[in-house]
Amino acid sequence: MKVHLTKAIIFDLGGVVIDIAFDRCFSVWANASSKSLDAIRSAFAFDQAYAAHECAQITGEQYYEHICKSLGVKIPFAVFKEGWNAIYVGVIPETIALLHELQGKLQLFAFTNSNLLHRKV
Repeated sequence: MKVHLTKAIIFDLGGVVIDIAFDRCFSVWANASSKSLDAIRSAFAFDQAYAAHECAQITGEQYYEHICKSLGVKIPFAVFKEGWNAIYVGVIPETIALLHELQGKLQLFAFTNSNLLHRKV
């Protein structure tokens, strides 16, 4: 007798349901600054400020100031925000197909950490 103990599946949104590409962000920032894409990519870090921003411990404006300083760029906040929100490529078709297959068979939940700037996207 086969017993299924799985009653629910929890999915993360970023990188699981929604494809993410940080180079899209870095391109926007590079195009608006004097830095190259490679320079932006190399200088960017998933650091303490990034973690604080993801958990809403600092505002988007505070993270923007940190990014400008750490990358050595001067870009308008609107450009920072445009780039930051450009990371989202779209849904991952294979995951969406799996979700449709599992729908009605298991409880499905999506959780994600997200900063205030990304929540609107």
